Amino acid sequence: MRKYKRIASIFVAATLTASLFAGCQKSPEKEIVSNKDMDNMIEQAQDTQSSTTEVAEVAKDYDTYQTDIKDDSLHVTVHADAQVDIPDTGQLSIFRVKQMQFDQTFLNQVRTTFFGDQMLYDGTCMQQQTKASIEAEIQTYKDMITDIQNNNQYSDDGKQGYIDEYQSHIDELQEKYETTPESVDYHSYPSDNQIHSIADLSAKDPSNGYYTWQNSFDGANASIYYAMNDGKNGSYQTIYLQNNENYGNLIRYRSSKLGYIDVGSSVIGEESYSDSIPEEYKFATQEALWLWPADASIPIENIQMENEDITEKDFCENPKDKTTISEIDARKTADELLEKLDIHDFAYYNGGLVSEATSYSHFAGTAEADATYPYRTIYAFRYQRCIEGVFVNNDGGSKIVDEWKGDTYNKKLWSTEDIAIFVDDDGIVGFDYLVPLEVTDTVVEKSTLKNFDEIKDIFEQMIVTMNAVNEEDASYGDVTIDIDSVKLRYTRISEKDSFDTGLLVPVWDFIGTKTDQYGNEVHGAILMSINAIDGSVIDRNLGY
Repeated sequence: MRKYKRIASIFVAATLTASLFAGCQKSPEKEIVSNKDMDNMIEQAQDTQSSTTEVAEVAKDYDTYQTDIKDDSLHVTVHADAQVDIPDTGQLSIFRVKQMQFDQTFLNQVRTTFFGDQMLYDGTCMQQQTKASIEAEIQTYKDMITDIQNNNQYSDDGKQGYIDEYQSHIDELQEKYETTPESVDYHSYPSDNQIHSIADLSAKDPSNGYYTWQNSFDGANASIYYAMNDGKNGSYQTIYLQNNENYGNLIRYRSSKLGYIDVGSSVIGEESYSDSIPEEYKFATQEALWLWPADASIPIENIQMENEDITEKDFCENPKDKTTISEIDARKTADELLEKLDIHDFAYYNGGLVSEATSYSHFAGTAEADATYPYRTIYAFRYQRCIEGVFVNNDGGSKIVDEWKGDTYNKKLWSTEDIAIFVDDDGIVGFDYLVPLEVTDTVVEKSTLKNFDEIKDIFEQMIVTMNAVNEEDASYGDVTIDIDSVKLRYTRISEKDSFDTGLLVPVWDFIGTKTDQYGNEVHGAILMSINAIDGSVIDRNLGY
């Protein structure tokens, strides 16, 4: 089997680079916000003379929505045979929200729930190298040299350039090997279990590359908590918390009998997903390399598109983490966790039994963790905020600022609020609480809503234009869109001139499958989101 090795320094750089450029785009101009006119939308929401406020009335004639549209000139075909989902609620409103910071009290609650009275240690110990990790790194470079020598795509001079570069890394590592310990004595780094400013941590320990890296993000005003147990209870447990004004607030926890799963590998809230991962399970990929439904085979063809050297033989089942419990019992365990943590505003959204290939730290000392791509089968459950029976869903949307202002690079992300809970026979083995929201104000209570007749007309007018194929690409084929679900629910949109606050507004989401002109398919995606108050089409990529 191909050996599974992760080069620590390369990994950190690659994670950072991929995260920095995920969703990278210029900030929307203010005119985009002005054209949507938030003030006008709020006025319409209060205008009970021209629109209804009764949720049950807006689509009373539509249990389903069916239509067919074909535009040969724009090379788009649309088919809709969709269930129309209306929430069972008396009203929909507009709320102002901001990101909620995690405080010490909540951290203590989470830590006690998962770790009990265990002694915990500084999580950056996982970033430290041992002789074994350097040996693995050296072997990786040796394998790369062998691959170059056997590759006929390069000239002899080109090959030699790569070989010299890789050999120089080997020489540096061999020199470093002599002074590197056999193992990391993480007992020398006890955690005080407190949230600390990253600036303070970096100043206190300037030799710690992890803290220095985290501290390099300008203007984030970041604080973190990063810890691990010693594994003596038979499970390798890790936890990471961040409050970060640029990249979002989050808590991540993982546990495995096979090895440590490093939850502190990235501070960026925006993830770069593998094409091998189905749309409905992308919520579960924060720490997974690859993920697929448990009743499906390993998506090796898609994985090979990302790494052609990997074969199915490189994967092996994690022999230590087992899941034989029923989904009902697993869901009960997940529900009970939210009760223990006093999280009451969330409801189950979707999930199921999945297989995940995950990176394990070499501290586990197991052949499976070091020699292959181990995967385990676990239940992954997604919970979303639910206000009076109405879900708040921001799939496909992250507020992004990504630009240069003079000599200063300005990047901020505000991604989707989610809770993901992972369960196997040992109980909770994973918990993500990402970008939590705090409702600060009810802007309009019992908002008016456009009738679905108007909404569907807007959809039919815009869906073709938004997916039109230019003539240069038309030779490859047409775009086909199949809508199978229409949902009325909340989403978060941006407020004018404010990055730190947003509005929760009712929207109509048209969900289904899109096949582009090249044959690429996206399933279960929001293909159009229409503001249920003023009928404006929301660009979820921009948040407006």
